[in-house]
Amino acid sequence: MENMVFDKAYSYEELAVKLLNEKYHDSFEVEAVQSHSIFKGYYTVIAYQTDNADFLFRAYVNSDGKAISDNYVTKIVCADLADKVAQNLDALSGIYYIFAEAKMEPKMLDNIELTLEEFLEVYPKNQFIIYINYCPEEKEADEIYQSLKNALLGLPDITGVIRFFIMDEVMLSKVQDYRETRDRCYDDYKDMTEPHLAGVLPFENGRIKCTREEFREKLENRL
Repeated sequence: MENMVFDKAYSYEELAVKLLNEKYHDSFEVEAVQSHSIFKGYYTVIAYQTDNADFLFRAYVNSDGKAISDNYVTKIVCADLADKVAQNLDALSGIYYIFAEAKMEPKMLDNIELTLEEFLEVYPKNQFIIYINYCPEEKEADEIYQSLKNALLGLPDITGVIRFFIMDEVMLSKVQDYRETRDRCYDDYKDMTEPHLAGVLPFENGRIKCTREEFREKLENRL
């Protein structure tokens, strides 16, 4: 990274923290300098807000040290979506861990108060991937299907897919630990969870495009 050009009074971590603090008027820390691209003129860090070390996001620092872009606001919006889905699944028996990702991650947003509805007004064609990792208490396909249909109540404007996993409690804990120590899903995450994938359920405008019969077929060897 010797060819990167910016104020030598700061380390890579310090510069990223300085720019994030100025952008969001808050306090941030850098967990790691993850990568750099000399030819593209930036380096990448994994960062978090000082009081929320489990909420990691990715930031890109320009080589001149004067600008930073990141997926912090997008991650906040996706966390809000995951919370809404979790609330809708409250009646589902068993335990689960839910997170969401936007297929397109705008990196120039700076309003941390941006709501999911406002985000969709700006990016109406953006789609979401909702990961539902589930350890069932009762293995009833019809009950699970109805709960998944209810998962999108009050979310009429979202489109994307639900990736639905069925796993035991030990694996569920591993998934949560993994997600809370990384900003993205890496190949080893997919290797770990893919055997537990019960189905990919597309949805459009807040409605799952999968019939009860199709869902039963997906779960036939999973329950």
